Amino acid sequence: MRVLVTGASGFIGGHVVRALQQLPDIEIIATGRNIERLKALDVPFLAVDLHDSPGDLYARFGAPEVLIHLAWPDLSSYRDPIHIEQHLWDSYRFIVDMADAGIQRIAGIGTCYEYGQQEGCLSEDCPTAPVTAYGVAKDCLRRMLEYRLAAQCTELRWLRPFYTHGVGQQSRALIPQLDRAIDAGEATFPMSGGEQVRDYLEVSELAQAIAKATLQSEVSGTINVCSGKPITVRALVEQHIASRGSSIEPEFGQFPYPSHAPMEFWGDTARLTQALSAFERLSHQRSDIRQEA
Repeated sequence: MRVLVTGASGFIGGHVVRALQQLPDIEIIATGRNIERLKALDVPFLAVDLHDSPGDLYARFGAPEVLIHLAWPDLSSYRDPIHIEQHLWDSYRFIVDMADAGIQRIAGIGTCYEYGQQEGCLSEDCPTAPVTAYGVAKDCLRRMLEYRLAAQCTELRWLRPFYTHGVGQQSRALIPQLDRAIDAGEATFPMSGGEQVRDYLEVSELAQAIAKATLQSEVSGTINVCSGKPITVRALVEQHIASRGSSIEPEFGQFPYPSHAPMEFWGDTARLTQALSAFERLSHQRSDIRQEA
């Protein structure tokens, strides 16, 4: 099976490629804008900017059967209208072009920000109510693709990650900032009050879940990709400090809480659990077939 991963030179994309490399019978083609990062993945790649709308990409990518679409620029500002005015339409045109050319399955990557300010345990059945340009753009893309692809044979998965951390994360994120303070020998680490409740999944686990939920054949539609385990940001920071063996002291209450997200929310993992179980069954079936051959 030939799988195309867009945004493969990004934080999550690189981990998704590595997760796919661990699976049998998968041929990977990667694309992104950072050539050096693509080379480091050690898979065939085509360095293109999908937002420039280059032509004949399906053939140039070697007619992949599956698309995992992670590419999305300007993640430094969730409120920037460019997400609605440009990136939404660029992704829509690219995905539709790939579907029309013959790709069989598409996994679009959404965001927990599609849920907006809703609190508590959020399932895929909750209505979407985004309050950021990024969340609006992702939610609109999902709706547009569901409508556009309904009459085609192309399968659509909409994978909705919550929060993540791990190797390669952008420097402005919480844990990388904390690591820099620890490495610099700082005595304190200023941060928010830390009482906001979030759902974190380490990035390699997130990537494996994205890969497996995409490749299984039983669960389609929207799937939360998360741990299902609520944790306060305070507890996450304290756990990380302990894991580093550091004596740095968090300075709580130095920054305001973000206004674009509710205080307490986490994901329901029922559909993800079903999808991962379906993948394991499929893997066992394929293993039995190979052994019989």
